[in-house]
Amino acid sequence: MYNSFGWNIQTYEDNGNIIVLDAISSRLGLSSAERFVVPRPFTLESLLYEIQTAIQTVNARRVVIDSLDAMSLELTQVDLRSLIQRLTMILKSFGCTTLLVSGQAEMTSQGRKSVEEYVVDGMIRLHHNLEESVSGETTLEQNALQGNSLEEDSFSMKVRARKIEIPKMRGTSHSQYQHPFHITENGIEIKSEPEVTKRLRRAIFKAKQVD
Repeated sequence: MYNSFGWNIQTYEDNGNIIVLDAISSRLGLSSAERFVVPRPFTLESLLYEIQTAIQTVNARRVVIDSLDAMSLELTQVDLRSLIQRLTMILKSFGCTTLLVSGQAEMTSQGRKSVEEYVVDGMIRLHHNLEESVSGETTLEQNALQGNSLEEDSFSMKVRARKIEIPKMRGTSHSQYQHPFHITENGIEIKSEPEVTKRLRRAIFKAKQVD
């Protein structure tokens, strides 16, 4: 995906500015071309050790875990809670700003979702919804004898819209609205104005002659 936007990630890897840690291949019994790989047999201790090693190698200040859903494969709820809590503590001890990517699947009150919301300092939620866009034309006909009449002709269509919101961010003031965003060659661009429902309308005024 990043190649289509002109993002040369490989250059940053070659220069040692970015490290990609493969935590999936070994669990699936596959080989990996990455320099940093969690070895088999996969354990929580080996995963945490490799993450810590990668951070120290480049003195990382930003870490992305993509994704918790993939990392949680075959883990029990107890192991999953332990992983998230220990991972969060390690990353905080290194002073890293961490982005944990997770799906929005419905979970029980005892599931992973509640653990994430409790241990993290902030939540950023992305939406990609199918929405209705409405536009139309309004005609005002003026008649001195019968009075004015207003006629409206409108149509709608379904479009996909990307939006971002911040349900939680400790220690800072933030917008409570959903904001549209776009992914471009310059990165993620967010509109500062909140998303509102708009109805496009063009009015035509017609005056009838009265004998």
